[in-house]
Amino acid sequence: MSTCVIAELAAERVAQGGALFFVGLGIGGNGTIFMKVALSGVAPAESSSASGTYNVFRDMTAPFGVAIFVPMFVTGMTKKAATGMAVPAAAASALHSVALVQLICVVVGIVVCFLIPSVHKKAEATKE
Repeated sequence: MSTCVIAELAAERVAQGGALFFVGLGIGGNGTIFMKVALSGVAPAESSSASGTYNVFRDMTAPFGVAIFVPMFVTGMTKKAATGMAVPAAAASALHSVALVQLICVVVGIVVCFLIPSVHKKAEATKE
């Protein structure tokens, strides 16, 4: 292999790693939003139990998110690069698609949290 090919492959890996870094950063930021929404109607006396339950579900679902979003990103990037798109542009395009799906998942998760009757009733009771 020539030095140019090795440098090109290294640049592609750096672009992929950078894009995955930003996907992870977005997923990490979503965790705080979900915790605030999920625990917003919980009484202070029950907050430690509720927080522990939230963390159990978060820890169980995180690997599923990685198993879905990383292949979605890599597949999208690979397909776009195979059509002749430059690798950085393919990575950015695939990242936009994954970010849109993640945003939809966040909105659905927040809606589901607000649909939980006990949380909604407790939040209304504390306002009164």
